[in-house]
Amino acid sequence: MLETGIDQLLEIVSERKTVSASELSKELSIPIETVETWAEILSKENIISVEYDRLGKLILTNKVRNVKEKRKRVEGLRDEIDGEIASIEQNVKEESKMVDEEHKSIAKFEEVIKREYGETLKLETKLKEIDTREEHLKNFLKVIADEEFKIKKEYLSANQIIGNKMKQIRKTEENLKSYEIQKDRLFKDIEIIKRLSKAINKEHPADMAIKIEEIEKDILDIRKQSRALDKKYGVIRNLITKI
Repeated sequence: MLETGIDQLLEIVSERKTVSASELSKELSIPIETVETWAEILSKENIISVEYDRLGKLILTNKVRNVKEKRKRVEGLRDEIDGEIASIEQNVKEESKMVDEEHKSIAKFEEVIKREYGETLKLETKLKEIDTREEHLKNFLKVIADEEFKIKKEYLSANQIIGNKMKQIRKTEENLKSYEIQKDRLFKDIEIIKRLSKAINKEHPADMAIKIEEIEKDILDIRKQSRALDKKYGVIRNLITKI
């Protein structure tokens, strides 16, 4: 407050060249005694001169040193302001650089997220396809089961013979040591089945049985592949969860 008041006082004296202590007291809203004290200090520093007029009023007169002091103050303030501006500019540049780096980092992160999320969507689509295929297989197996039940119901005697023959074939397969022996036995069994089929004047049931076995093999193979895929997808899901 003291520096501010003295600065204001010096400003007024510098502008008007000469001014009374009473006028300064009114303009600065400070007691005249304070003005007189400041005037005495500034006079000793040879910044202003003081004298009393004929009415006994204290008169303050500006000196060249006051102007020099003000110039010095202005230059000092200008240097301080320039320094602060330079510091602010440097800080702004650093902040701008940091923001640019952050934008680049976010852009890279977004690319990673899009890529990973896209892969996740692909995996989810594949899993849905597998679920759909498994559902179709279940339905297909149900159809086969229904058809098999109908065949068993309509051709009980023929199926009974086929079942016995297939048991013999499985037993033969377990005991045979070479493919040639197995092939010969199968040919014999097929001939028997053919004769039985002709006897009942129905479609060759052995062919149906073979088709069913082939379908079951395909289903088992698809199930194995599905389980392998499930394991792989499970590992990938765990990795995504940890990111």
